[in-house]
Amino acid sequence: MKAFSASGFDGVSGRQIERMAGVERGLLAYHFDTKQRLWETVVDLVLDRWTDEMFALHEALRDVSRSERARAMLMAYARYSMRNPEFFRILVLEGYVRTERSRHLAKHLWSGVQVFRETSHPDQTYSPAEVIQIFQIIGAAGAMSAMTAYLDDDLADRLTSPDVIEMFARTLATSSAPRSQRGNQDDLSSSLP
Repeated sequence: MKAFSASGFDGVSGRQIERMAGVERGLLAYHFDTKQRLWETVVDLVLDRWTDEMFALHEALRDVSRSERARAMLMAYARYSMRNPEFFRILVLEGYVRTERSRHLAKHLWSGVQVFRETSHPDQTYSPAEVIQIFQIIGAAGAMSAMTAYLDDDLADRLTSPDVIEMFARTLATSSAPRSQRGNQDDLSSSLP
């Protein structure tokens, strides 16, 4: 996943992937037949794990209010994105052009979004405003972990600490909530460790 999310599908060869994995030449073809099949397998593993986490949380929170469920699920998504930066990177790299790979990602992405949607707006169709909000949340949750290369090492390390990830998750959930449910937001500038 790291190779595909760093260079894109076309930017990495099967041999480079084998070298990164520390395996013998030809092992990729032996187990997966093609680079496309390897890509699908690793994407399925990462995105199925995300969907499973969202569904389990949705089920666990079925007795709380919709707004509390939505907040908890947004926080879980932010945590997941921070722990799996490749998730967002690959969405961005493959999302520019409609291909077999982008369709494969879309199937996974929208199934996870649907689990979240059932929590907050189960009876509505997607409106343009809702799609915009979905992409804003996806982008906000993924950008911080996916762009740490722009930061010095010390700050990048601090941004991936458990305390900062938790603060980020709370902030994303709070800023994504309707204005009437936001309450007081923490001053983030004084909170970074």
